[in-house]
Amino acid sequence: MNTSYWERETFLENYDLLVVGAGIAGLSTAIELKKRRPDFRVAVLERSWLSDGASSKNAGFACFGSLSEFVDDLKDMSFDEVVSLAVRRFQGIEKLVKDYSEERLLLEWNGGHELFFQEDEASFKECCAIVDRFNNAFESALNIRPYTVSAVQEFQGIKNLIGVISNKYEGGLNTGAMLNAMRERSVSQGVQVFSGVEVVNYSTSKNEVKVETSVGIWKAKRIAFCTSSFHSNLFEDLQMNAKRNQVIVTKPISDLKLNGTFHHQQGFNYFRNINGRILMGGMRHLFPATESTCVQGNTEEVVSALTNFLQHKIHATSAIEIDLAWSGILGVGKDERPVVKEVQEHVFVGARLGGIGVAIGSLIGEELAGLIDSSFSK
Repeated sequence: MNTSYWERETFLENYDLLVVGAGIAGLSTAIELKKRRPDFRVAVLERSWLSDGASSKNAGFACFGSLSEFVDDLKDMSFDEVVSLAVRRFQGIEKLVKDYSEERLLLEWNGGHELFFQEDEASFKECCAIVDRFNNAFESALNIRPYTVSAVQEFQGIKNLIGVISNKYEGGLNTGAMLNAMRERSVSQGVQVFSGVEVVNYSTSKNEVKVETSVGIWKAKRIAFCTSSFHSNLFEDLQMNAKRNQVIVTKPISDLKLNGTFHHQQGFNYFRNINGRILMGGMRHLFPATESTCVQGNTEEVVSALTNFLQHKIHATSAIEIDLAWSGILGVGKDERPVVKEVQEHVFVGARLGGIGVAIGSLIGEELAGLIDSSFSK
C-alpha cells in the first residue's frame, strides 16, 4: 500500500471503536457510543459508496410484523418470544422517530395491510384464529391493539381477496432521507465515516484490534461488525446467512389507488405507493437457489415474478412498466432474533436483522453501544 506516515497516524490508527458497515445499525452504534463517550475516537468503515447491504435499498416499511409472519415465527420461537421481538421492533420505530422526527424521515402513518387472496384461505383462517391473542399481548405490553380483520373481496382496487388484516400503527418512510439524517448526525457528533474501505479480516491482542482492509491495516481498541451477512465467514457459529431481496419500481401510474404499506405471504412479498408509482420487493422464497447469496444484482426470473404479481394481482386496470430494479442483502438466522453480542474480547456483532432493519436497527445500535461502553469499564 502507498500509505504515508501522516495518513497512517491520522486516519488508520488510534481509534477507540471501528464500526464495520454504514447502515442503520452501524451508524446508530457509532452515534450511541459517542453520546456515552464524547471524547472517544470512532470511525465507520463502509465498503461501498453508501451502505451496501439493505439499509439504503429497502422499501422503507416502518413495521413490526404481520400476522402470517408471526404464525411462521411460532415454528421456531415461543409465543412470548415472538411478542417480545415484535415489541422491540415497535420500540425501535419509536426511537427512530424520536431521534429524527416524522418530518425528517418523511414518515406517513398510513397503515399496513396484509392481503389474503383466494388461494390463501388456509393462512387467513390461521391468522384470524390468533389475532385476538396477539392483540391482547400487545395491549398488555404497549397499550395498543394493532390488528383489525376485514373479510372483503376487494380492497383499494385489489380484487379476488378473501380478507385483509390491517395494522393502523404501521407506516412508510423515505429510506434515503432516513440514512441521510443518520449520516449527518454521525458527522455532527464527530464520527468519521469512510467509504470504499472493505474489511477483509481482523486479529486481536490484549489491548488492540488490527483490522485488515482493502486500503491497509487499521487499529482500534474495539471493533463492531454491523454488516448483514457479508462477514458470516468470520462468525460461522452465529449462523448468519445471506438472502437477496430484489425490488422494482414502476413508472408513474395515473389511476393508482393504493394507500399504505402492503404485505403478502408471510411478508415475502411487499409493496407500497411511492409518488404515484408502485414499489414492490420479494419473491425470494420462490427461488431459494439463486437468492441465497450476498451478491447484489437482479435476475430475469425474479423481476418477471414481481412484475406479473403486480400486473395480475394488484393493478390490472392499466399496463405496468418497470422504471428501476435493484437488490438488497438481508442477514437471516435460524429464527428472527437479531444478534447483539460480544463474540470475543474486543469484538462485537450487531447484525442478522432479518429484513426488519428500519424498525429495529437503531435499537440494535443502542444496545450494542451499551455493550461496548460496558467493556471499557471492566
